[in-house]
Amino acid sequence: NSAKYLDQVTLTVVPNYGYHFTQWSDGNTDNPRSIVITQDTTFTAEFAINQYYLSTSISNPEAGIVIGTGSYNYGTYAELHAASNYGYHFTQWSDGNTDNPRRVLVTEDKTYTVYFDKNTYSITKNTNSEQGYIEGVSSAAYLDQVTLIATPNDGYHFTQWSDGVIDNPRTLVLTQDITLTAEFAPNQYTVTTFASHSERGTTQGDTIVNYLEFITISATANYGYHFTHWNDGNTENPRQVQVTGDETYTAEFEKNTYSVSL
Repeated sequence: NSAKYLDQVTLTVVPNYGYHFTQWSDGNTDNPRSIVITQDTTFTAEFAINQYYLSTSISNPEAGIVIGTGSYNYGTYAELHAASNYGYHFTQWSDGNTDNPRRVLVTEDKTYTVYFDKNTYSITKNTNSEQGYIEGVSSAAYLDQVTLIATPNDGYHFTQWSDGVIDNPRTLVLTQDITLTAEFAPNQYTVTTFASHSERGTTQGDTIVNYLEFITISATANYGYHFTHWNDGNTENPRQVQVTGDETYTAEFEKNTYSVSL
């Protein structure tokens, strides 16, 4: 550009995107800058690269942190890494990107939100299916509270869980995959025998036994009598019985019949 002696001219510096003006070569920092022309003059405008700040927010702050936030020069790449805490996992960034870590080209101040989700853990429930079963969910999220109920089949009762806990129902706060076995034991039942008339005979087999065990009961007639049947109509003597509950068996006896010959 040119101007006449003593003319006043104005110089304006327009930085490109990503840069900013710092000063003129003579140290002056005015922009725009007015000068009075007295001679040929050369001015150099000096620029510096902009710095931009990358910041992050976390959808659920207890779930993790982000590494890599801070100030970066324009046009450089920054690496952001979402580090999840125990029990959580990274899902995505606020712009839908699922890379982790991810590279970001810095062109402006920018805020990214990171999303974490709770892990899902499995609950493996074991038991002897003949003895009982376990009610409750098979999976749940980290720190969820779940309830398990050990339900015995007929003839059995719950004793404990495989880790020694005896609470039933049992409430757990889930922090990892877990395997639990419900332990059951057979009920014990009383078997009692009677003679319908004590003077006619006796019975044997009174006992306490586990559910579904077999026992033998018998009836012995006194002299002059004979066994006829049990109170349920069964005529076996001795008799084998499978125990399914408290039971009482009564033996029936009748007088013998004798012949008289004249």
